[in-house]
Amino acid sequence: MKGICFFVSVCMIGLGIAGTTSAEHEFSEIRPIVLTDYSEFPHAWKSRNDHPAMQDLYTVEHDEHGPYLKAKIGPRPQRIFKKTSWDPFTHPIIAWKWRLRTMPTDGEKTVAVYVSLGTDIIGIPKIVKYLWSNTHPEGTELNEGFFRPHEVVVQSKTTPIGEWVTEYVDASEDYERFFSMEPDDDTYGIGFLVSPGIEIDLSPVVALPRE
Repeated sequence: MKGICFFVSVCMIGLGIAGTTSAEHEFSEIRPIVLTDYSEFPHAWKSRNDHPAMQDLYTVEHDEHGPYLKAKIGPRPQRIFKKTSWDPFTHPIIAWKWRLRTMPTDGEKTVAVYVSLGTDIIGIPKIVKYLWSNTHPEGTELNEGFFRPHEVVVQSKTTPIGEWVTEYVDASEDYERFFSMEPDDDTYGIGFLVSPGIEIDLSPVVALPRE
């Protein structure tokens, strides 16, 4: 996934998406679909539980590139999710940046970006989680069983600290591979889950076309 060259819009630079990555990228006039820029946080977001409140763990900050979500997680994590719809056939690539501040080494810790391109027959989201893991090597794929999200490790180190790292994943391709079906025409949304003790910044998330 990282070795693919994508045609994306120069407006990604203004969103703060353009940055460090192991792939080379070309830019065109194709405009990305912004899935979240955090202007609607926390009102458009849902949390799994009421405690701790999502505003106690996640805050919107700004730098020279614009807004980003700062996660500073205490002893109890909180998953947050935003329902948002886009066309996964014209814009199958999901891109974001993350900037690690602190990653504890006492046990398995992860940062997860959730992407759901559809639901099952009773309306439960089918989810692929893209992980920054301190234990599993990059490229590891995990599944804990039926009705559980599929997981793909895209970062597997506790460095660099304080540097933006860019990710590009082909969410539609992964969805088809894991669930043996195409995404729904009406996608479900995106979300985040950060393990206790981790501090990390998350840029706006966009959907892009393939080259």
